[in-house]
Amino acid sequence: MKSRTVLSILLAAAAALLCAACSTVPPKPAEPLRVGFTPNYPPVCMERDGMPDGLEIDFAKALCKELGRPLELVELPWNQQIDTLLAGRIDIIMSGLTATPARSARVRFCTPYMTNPLVAMCRAGDAASLAGPDELLNTTASVGVLDRTSAEAYVRHHFPHARIVELSRRSDAPLHLMNRRIDYYVDDFAAVANLLSAHEAQLAFLPYPLQGQNLCWAFRPDQTEFRQQCDRILARWKKSGELDAMLVRWMPYLADLRSE
Repeated sequence: MKSRTVLSILLAAAAALLCAACSTVPPKPAEPLRVGFTPNYPPVCMERDGMPDGLEIDFAKALCKELGRPLELVELPWNQQIDTLLAGRIDIIMSGLTATPARSARVRFCTPYMTNPLVAMCRAGDAASLAGPDELLNTTASVGVLDRTSAEAYVRHHFPHARIVELSRRSDAPLHLMNRRIDYYVDDFAAVANLLSAHEAQLAFLPYPLQGQNLCWAFRPDQTEFRQQCDRILARWKKSGELDAMLVRWMPYLADLRSE
């Protein structure tokens, strides 16, 4: 009987030591959220002083705070974003990506965080010469687009008579317009507004949208739970006003548009 009591005491002591040892083991750190981005779309996604910056970078930091995960930014060429996501080398694309039917066939998009229609800009003196969007669509002039974007796909389909000029960088569009290498430039509203902000005297915005578009984050088809989690976070940001605050920080003109 005595030996059983001693054995019980020893077993209890060993269990206590084991529990104490387990309690000192630090918890496994959370896996970083690998965010794919391309810094070619100021102010949505860009570099400043050699560092990633812009609206999407703010979103990525805030999302990681909500998820309790460290942030790992993965810079990618624009045309490799979706392939890299589908290969599992990143967890999400946060790069000013437009939700298009072609992209939706490969990836899944969360709730849009911003409407961002396609619009056109031209030289300031030419804006009054167009009666409306139909005249623009039937133009025989030169129309510039950024290579491999939704704007390029739209222009190729809807501008049957135009001479299409592919640009490799958005920042080249104002110079091409002012030097008459192109007559119009078609891009997302956010991109055109950013370009016009530095060339208000020379360039003009054509005040009619060509096609509605939404900016979204992209996920693999098998990431349903994670995508739904991000949707819930976006809904909270929208309700609290945090989403609008981040949008207006990078695009102050949105505050004026919403007050009209």
